[in-house]
Amino acid sequence: MSYPTPLFSLLILIILSACQESAQAAPTGNANLHLREAAKYRLEFDNDLFVGSDNQFSSGWSFQYHSATGDDWARLESPAQQLARLGGRLPGLQNDNLYKRFNLSIGQIIQTPARLSESKLIKDDVPYAAIIAVQSTWITYNDETFHGIELTLGVVGPAALGEPSQNFVHRLLGVNEAEGWNNQLNSEPVLNVNYMRKKKFYRGGGPSGLKWDATIDGHAALGTLFTLAAVRLETRIGRNIPGGFTYYPDPIGHSMIYDATLSPALPSEPSLYTSITASAIAIAHNLLLDGNVFQNSHSIDKEPYVFMLNIGFHYETPRWGAHMDWTFTTDTVETASIDAAEDADNAFGTLMFEWKL
Repeated sequence: MSYPTPLFSLLILIILSACQESAQAAPTGNANLHLREAAKYRLEFDNDLFVGSDNQFSSGWSFQYHSATGDDWARLESPAQQLARLGGRLPGLQNDNLYKRFNLSIGQIIQTPARLSESKLIKDDVPYAAIIAVQSTWITYNDETFHGIELTLGVVGPAALGEPSQNFVHRLLGVNEAEGWNNQLNSEPVLNVNYMRKKKFYRGGGPSGLKWDATIDGHAALGTLFTLAAVRLETRIGRNIPGGFTYYPDPIGHSMIYDATLSPALPSEPSLYTSITASAIAIAHNLLLDGNVFQNSHSIDKEPYVFMLNIGFHYETPRWGAHMDWTFTTDTVETASIDAAEDADNAFGTLMFEWKL
């Protein structure tokens, strides 16, 4: 199986090329734009240690580039210019009255069973798995509505570097290394397409300056990583809330990487707000639990329906922002077939930093 190495190299070349050109690609007026509408970078760190756990979804990270908002795909400035302009050919993204934005990211996720000291295959627990992928997202939106399409291209297996990544961090933290990575999912390519719609249906405010809004979200995913359909209720409350829509943390492929926000009512003042999001998800395929698509591998019985709750706290200035989220789910695997040491549900925290170019 020689394909993982060139595929992994391609992923790295794509993101390095984007990073090298990003300063030149930032719009001329970017210095005058608010963080929410400017070209920006975002770093996202996901880890279950934020909730005192170290199993199932263990950790993830992504480095993201978000273009400045524009009104025409053909003139949208981005380090991956030709890729960004594909938005003008994608279904549902041609509305002239909506802002356009292109997002490019690279990231990794790691999943482990509960008993990290066990070197043998643990049949009644989740597989060892790692995925590294590049994601391209095209979105159109305003303060009322959102349309988005995302393409994910990556690799699962040893080429995703899960074992050296996790054990390097464990050595830094002075904790025991994971001994069972020889049982991880086999190497094969990952391809996924995601589609998302949002509609803001309520907004309000109080005499103290607090504002709030509510959004309904529907999205679907199809591919070798996830095949699912989901509906989500998103709410925000706080001071000087930015326009548009909140971002829901995405450890690769389950949701989408995007920035669909607009400048707040007081653009020179900071924004401080809380988001609460509840999701209902129907899952037909989950590579991380169902195992390899093209080869035989370890797998475990999953729950076809999962409910998810996310709570986030957000602080943003005109130039940078910081965010902390916690995500909790109902059981993601069938409890009758799981190791007693494993948590049937899944929980993790997400720390994000973003700054404009």
